[in-house]
Amino acid sequence: MLVIPGGYVNHGESPQEALKRELLEETGISAEPGDIVGVRFNLHDWYIAFRADYICGTARSDGSENSEAVWIGLEEVAARGDIPALTKKLVQAACGESQKLIRAPYEGDAKYAPCSLYCA
Repeated sequence: MLVIPGGYVNHGESPQEALKRELLEETGISAEPGDIVGVRFNLHDWYIAFRADYICGTARSDGSENSEAVWIGLEEVAARGDIPALTKKLVQAACGESQKLIRAPYEGDAKYAPCSLYCA
């Protein structure tokens, strides 16, 4: 499955610093975090998705947490069957103009239910 890169915030690290670190570690891409476009939470953890501006780097696998890192056109995201619903919703939210987070329909993983998703 193709998913948005992510990870956990280290002690003393801001979510924006974690985004920069995780993205660079997992994909070789440097980016500057922007607005929050989605928040998903369940009984296991919280997930915050940001818009990000590409700075530099060439997409590559880290050889550990992923098997590949690829650039995919926005039109292709909705059509692909190997992209989970959560990733599709977050990409759609990132491409929108809204700055207001609203509850979005999302079932999530029954293992960690209940689950909620808020997107811009």
